[in-house]
Amino acid sequence: MGATAAIGTIEDIDFLTTSFASADSVYTMIPPDNFFDLSLELKTYYGRIASNYFKAIEQAGVKRLVHLSSIGAHLDKESGIILAHHNAENILDKLSNVGVTFMRPTAFYYNLNSFVTMIKNTGTIMSNYGGEDNISWVSPIDIAASVSEELQTPLVGRKIKYVASEELNCNEVATILGNAIEKSNLQWLLITSEQF
Repeated sequence: MGATAAIGTIEDIDFLTTSFASADSVYTMIPPDNFFDLSLELKTYYGRIASNYFKAIEQAGVKRLVHLSSIGAHLDKESGIILAHHNAENILDKLSNVGVTFMRPTAFYYNLNSFVTMIKNTGTIMSNYGGEDNISWVSPIDIAASVSEELQTPLVGRKIKYVASEELNCNEVATILGNAIEKSNLQWLLITSEQF
């Protein structure tokens, strides 16, 4: 399709500026860092990368940006690691003369992988949410399709776009997973935050 790979690091503003030069639109995201690194200050990391994008977009004269954020990024407190997305949006929102779409996907299906060990060890899913609680789930395939559409859509100003594939309650998720792994009695138990 005529794409050319740009090999470098998002820590390098000059690399980003060169990569963004003459682009009709740019898609950005902040890739996960090593969350097991106890010295990682997530808010600082997200802020640094968002600032790098900001500077490169300004220097390259980009007029259209689609940025991957997260559901909950509108919250300015008590949202855990989602605060890093909130802060990144605030930085990129200061771009002038750039149409910006903030993509806010819901819970990724693959987040369910975090329950594998629990299912193996206890035969259940337990969390401080569950039962009939509804969760909007999203596939990266649906995110990619939505991002592609946004990159091709002219925009003046700002737009927030939520992306979800389907909504299921936690009991329905447990039934689907249980049937898939031949544990038809799999349950999603609601426990207190203290128990969790």
